[in-house]
Amino acid sequence: MNNGAEPNFFNRELSWLAFNERVLEEAQDVSNPPLERLKFLAITASNLDEFFMVRVGGLQSLVEQGSQAPDPAGLTPAAQLEAVSARVHAFAEAQDACFGAIASCLAEAGLQRLVMADLTSQQSLYVEHVFDHEIFPLITPRAAPSVNELPLLPGLAICLAVRLRGAATGPRGRRALRLALLPLPRAVSRFVTIEAEKGARYVLVEDVVRAFAARIFPGETVVESATLRITRNADMIVREDLAGDLLSQMKRVLDQRRESACVRLQLDGDTSPFLRSFLMQALRVSERELYSTTAPLALDGFFPLAMLPGFNLLRDKPWDPQPPPLARARESIFATIARQDLLLAHPYDSFDPVLRLVSEAADDPDVLAIKQILYRTSRNSPVVAALARAAERGKNVTAVVELKARFDEERNIEWAHAL
Repeated sequence: MNNGAEPNFFNRELSWLAFNERVLEEAQDVSNPPLERLKFLAITASNLDEFFMVRVGGLQSLVEQGSQAPDPAGLTPAAQLEAVSARVHAFAEAQDACFGAIASCLAEAGLQRLVMADLTSQQSLYVEHVFDHEIFPLITPRAAPSVNELPLLPGLAICLAVRLRGAATGPRGRRALRLALLPLPRAVSRFVTIEAEKGARYVLVEDVVRAFAARIFPGETVVESATLRITRNADMIVREDLAGDLLSQMKRVLDQRRESACVRLQLDGDTSPFLRSFLMQALRVSERELYSTTAPLALDGFFPLAMLPGFNLLRDKPWDPQPPPLARARESIFATIARQDLLLAHPYDSFDPVLRLVSEAADDPDVLAIKQILYRTSRNSPVVAALARAAERGKNVTAVVELKARFDEERNIEWAHAL
C-alpha cells in the first residue's frame, strides 16, 4: 500500500505521450537515414491525430458531463487535459524543430521543398498550369459570415482561411471585409513536383493555393490567408449489447464524427491575431486547444514523400518477408498442411501462404464452406475478393466483419455491404 504522496500508477494519457516521444526520438536520431526519420516523424503525427480524436475527445466529454472522478493516478479529467496540453505543446515544438532538421538533410541530398518565392519564371508557369487545371476545379469556397456561422469543416483536412476585401461598400463608403474558408480537396496530391536535373523538387499544395487564392475570388482583394486544420472528437461508443442494429448504429457514429466538437485547432505560426481570434471563437477552442506550428500542417501527409522512388540511399535497406521453406511455391497449400503443420510468424514470414490458402479454398470444388473473421483489410483486399468468388461459386461463406475497428469502420462497412 502506498502511504506517500506519489501515486501507484502512471496516468494512461501521459504514458501514451511518453511512448510517442520515444517514436519522435527515432526521427531525431541523426544515425537513421533521412527518409526513415521522416517516416518516424509522420508516424508521430498520425499517432497524435488519433490520440486527440479518441483520448482527448473522451476527456473533454467527461469534463462537459461534469465528471471529477480521478483516474488511478489521481488526476481528474480536467487535470489530465491540462497536463496533456502542456506535454503536447512542448512535443509540437520538438516536431517543428525535427522537421526543419530533416528538411535540411533532404535538401542537401537533392530532395528539396520549394516555396513559391523560390520558383523560376518557368517553374511558376508550370505550377500555375497545375493550379488552373488540377486544383482550382476541385475547390469550393465556403463563406464564414460570423463566428456563429462557420461552415462545416472536415476533420483532419487542411483548409485555407482567406480574408477578403470586396467591391461592396460598407458604412462610410468602406469596403467590407469578409472571410472565406477553402477545404483543400483530398483527391489532390499534397506535393506539386517540380522538374530538376538532379534529385527532386516539390511545392506543397497549400502554398500553391495561397499563392493563387485571388483567382478564386475575382473582383475582390485577398487581404491575408492562413492554413488551418481541425481535429474533431471521435470518441463515440456504441454498446453492442444495446444496439439493435450495429451496422446502422455505426453509420450514425460516422455521421456524428463529421460534426462533433473541435478538440484541436492547428494554425500556421504566422496567422494574424484577427484570424486566430475569429477561428478560436467560431470553433469554441481555448489557448489550450490551439497549436501554432512553423512546420507544415498534417505531417502524416509526408508518408508518400518518404516512399518516393529513386532515393534508396536515404532510407534503410528493405527487408522482405521470407518465404517459409516448408510451403513450397509450386505445391498446393492443402498438400503442404496435409503433410505437416505450418507455423507462420508475421511479418518475418511471408503472408503469401495465407492468401494462397483462401484463394485455393475459393476455387477447390472439395471445399464446401469458408468461415473467416475480418478485422482490418486493404483497399483491394485479395482475401475479400476470394471470399466473394467462393460465394459466387456456391460455397457456404460466412464472414464476420468487425464494424468497430477503430478508424476503419467506414471501409469495413463498405466491405460488409459488398460481401
